[in-house]
Parts: sequence; C-alpha cells; structure tokens
Amino acid sequence: GDDEASRSVAKTALTQIINATFKRAFDAGSFDDAYDSATASATTTTMMTTDKEQNADDVLMLLLTLCKIAAREGAVDVDAYLAHSKALALDILRQLMDGPRAATWLEYFQVQLRQPLSLALMRNALLQVPRGAEAEASVGILVSIARMAYGSLSTRARGAYKQQVAALYPIMALHPLQSDDASTAMRVAALRLVRRLASDSQALVDIFVNYDCDLHAANLYERTAMALAGAARVSDVLERDAVLTCLFSILRSLQSWHARGNDDGSDGSADASSSEFVDAANDGFDGELMPAVS
Repeated sequence: GDDEASRSVAKTALTQIINATFKRAFDAGSFDDAYDSATASATTTTMMTTDKEQNADDVLMLLLTLCKIAAREGAVDVDAYLAHSKALALDILRQLMDGPRAATWLEYFQVQLRQPLSLALMRNALLQVPRGAEAEASVGILVSIARMAYGSLSTRARGAYKQQVAALYPIMALHPLQSDDASTAMRVAALRLVRRLASDSQALVDIFVNYDCDLHAANLYERTAMALAGAARVSDVLERDAVLTCLFSILRSLQSWHARGNDDGSDGSADASSSEFVDAANDGFDGELMPAVS
C-alpha cells in the first residue's frame, strides 16, 4: 500500500545519503592521508584539511545517529515502528562494519564509538524473544542482527575494541548457550556467531592469544569450548548438530593454522562453505548499501 511505498522511498533516500557521505569521506581522504602537503600550497592544504575534518565529522554524526536509533528502548514486541527503525539502523551499522574500509573508520572513530556502539549491540542482544507470539519474528531479527554486527566488529576491529569485544562476548555467545531460559532464536543467533568466528583461523587464534593468554582478560576461548560442550547435550537434533558444527569448525581452524605455519602459501582460513549453518547475511558489504536493508 501507500505506507509500504513510502517506506521503500525513505529507505532508498536514506541509503543514498549514507553512500554519498561515506563516498565523499573516502574519496576526499578523510581516513587516509592522500595529499602531499610538501607539494601543495598553504591555501590548498588548509582547504583540504578543512574538507577532511568536515567529511569525518559528517560520517561520525551519521554513525552516532544510527547507534542512537538502534539503542532506543521500548516494547519492540508491540511497537512495530520502533522495531523496524531499530532493525534498519542496526542492519546499516552491520553492513558498514562488513564494508571494505570498516577496519579503518572503526579504528579512526574508536574513542567516540566504543560506548554508543556497544550500547546499541548490547540492548538488542539482550531482548527477550517472546515464544509463540506474532512479534517473535521481529524481535528475533533484532537479536540476530545484533550478534551479526558484533561478529563484524570482532573480525574487523578486535584490536581497537579489545575491551568491548571481551565485555560483550558472554552476552552474545555464551549466555544463550548456557541458559535454559534462552529462546531458540537466541541460541541459533549465538551459534551463528560462534560459527563465524570459529571459521576464521586468524580470529580464533587472536581470541585465544589476546584473551586466554592475558592474565587480566577473560578466557573467551576456553569458556566457548565449555559452553559448546554443554550445549551439545540438548535433545533437539538440529541444534545439537549446529553445536557440533561449531566444534568441528574450531578444530578445522586450528588445523588450518597449524598448516599455515608449515606452508606459507596457505591463507590459514577455514572453509566456511562446508556448513549449511552459515547465514547468508554474513556475505559482507560490497561498498554500497542496499535500500531494503531491514
């Protein structure tokens, strides 16, 4: 109807604005020093610096606005507008964090983004998914997107966001697998996250080295293995198979990492396509946002 058409037009306009903002910032070199100040005049250098700062400010304001919308509180199970707006903002953040320049801007804005981005991810990951209700799908989507976005953050900028990754990991991956009260949607979303991280041998080793080997950090790798071992005893066959797939991915990544040390030609990454449990939304962001992101 007219409402759906209006939403479609609004999504298209929003994605065009976001694409233009990031493109202008990237092309102008807001995150990379693409200008040679030694050969540029003083006036030109000043103008370039001003443009770079303005473009960076535009991108930061956009990111903070998306975080604010995604972090809104309210009854998302009965407020369709709130659920849709949160899902849209959160999914745009996820797509941007899957983008080719995500590691650069995440590190560039780490001071300003750590708190609002973590809050947006945490509030949506902690939503209670109603069982058997009509709102189960919409709330489950928020829970799932939050964990996918966290997975993107962990794979793209775990160094710059080390404390945030550690603080959010139990919420995202461990608690749903260890809790008897977690809904199926929360458990599946958690397993997808573990599967994604376990399929990347570099990420898996980094998690072990940066956390389990740090006396002042939580043992994320050890706790994950224990949570999966406990979750493998569930009665649901499909869920148990998904848990075993995660464990297999961990073993395969470790094997791949070991082979990497013996063969410099290996890329060290596990074959993520070997499991049907990989979510299609993890394919990545190709540099352009699509209008129907929610």
